[in-house]
Amino acid sequence: MPKIIITPWRDESELLDVRSKFYPSSSLNSTPSPDLRPDACRIVEAWKLRGHLPHAVEATALLTDAILHDDATHNSVFSIRATYAAAFSRFVTGLVDTKLGSGGGGGTMFNRASMIGLPLSFVELRHEAAHRELPSLVLLRSYTNRALEWLWDYYWIRKLNGNCILDVGSRFAVYYRLSQNILNHPH
Repeated sequence: MPKIIITPWRDESELLDVRSKFYPSSSLNSTPSPDLRPDACRIVEAWKLRGHLPHAVEATALLTDAILHDDATHNSVFSIRATYAAAFSRFVTGLVDTKLGSGGGGGTMFNRASMIGLPLSFVELRHEAAHRELPSLVLLRSYTNRALEWLWDYYWIRKLNGNCILDVGSRFAVYYRLSQNILNHPH
């Protein structure tokens, strides 16, 4: 008997469409294309209401939304830092708790993170944001982009690689877009 998996998306093509909005491969084209990341965030927000949303999908939306709110002309630097810190903390905490269960048997957050290949520096930054000073905007931007790269490798490729062949160009496009985001926000 086939195993039934309940998802908030209709079919895998809908998930692939959202993935391409978060990680557009057209970033290498000379013609600028519209930024579809806000659309992807709105779709994920609707999926969250339906339930059964994988944490990696929600975390991708939260981290991306933090990047989209990084506008000092409309938001204070403090609120931008707080948005990044909240998104990053939810990414780390939710991922570790979701994958290995919170409390008890899993050991420390560092142990649980290392079991799934999450960089320990991610746990350290989350701890700093939650229990100490808010990290600098430069650090939060950098780690948010690293987290999106990690989610690409950990979830988006692994989850969908069986049905979608990604060439080196697509992979490069992801890193190119993320590096452009870092270059556009140097401080």
